[in-house]
Amino acid sequence: MSKLINLVLIFLLFGLTNVNAQENVTNTDPGITPDNFLWGLDKAMDHISLLLTISPDAKASKGLAIAQERLAEIKLMVNENKIEAAQKSEEDHNSLLNVVKESISEINETNSSNTIKKIVKIEKELENQENEIERVNDQIKVKIKIKGTLTAEQKILLQAFLNSLDNSTQQVKLEINEKKNKVKAEIKKETGKSKEEIEQEIDDEENNQGLTDSLKEKAQ
Repeated sequence: MSKLINLVLIFLLFGLTNVNAQENVTNTDPGITPDNFLWGLDKAMDHISLLLTISPDAKASKGLAIAQERLAEIKLMVNENKIEAAQKSEEDHNSLLNVVKESISEINETNSSNTIKKIVKIEKELENQENEIERVNDQIKVKIKIKGTLTAEQKILLQAFLNSLDNSTQQVKLEINEKKNKVKAEIKKETGKSKEEIEQEIDDEENNQGLTDSLKEKAQ
């Protein structure tokens, strides 16, 4: 039993190290891909590291970092015509975004202005996620158009990927918007600021984080 526990701890340490490394790079390395028999263990370690992350905002950020890795896996698997393997990553990508959504709902700082800062930070990370999803979608569209590279069944599966990835962030954005509205009410109660002053405060924070107008509009 002790050997088993030690083995789990070793893999857990590997999983935590791997996720932290992913958070510090722009071009995410897919690492172990779903066509590898070790991928299931790698995925399990990612989810354990999420489970052990206590802070809701840190959990949301980590969930998005792992989701970036899943997108990198999808890109590689699609490029290699391993569509069934890509489906595994796509399904876990959506599962991770559900964790992100739930974590956002749990963010609750004593100071509501700090809550807004953390929400906008996650919103910026989600923007990066959406940009990567767009690149994956472009790759899939090109793949579908190339004759003789895919079976009819694989093309149908890829088309389903497009629909799923396009919709994968919608619930997260809705949760962000709902959370913002709740915090606006809390800021007004705490500070007595007007609606216009609160909106300006949030706009300033969004600009500080580099959030683009396009994502702000999508979140409405």
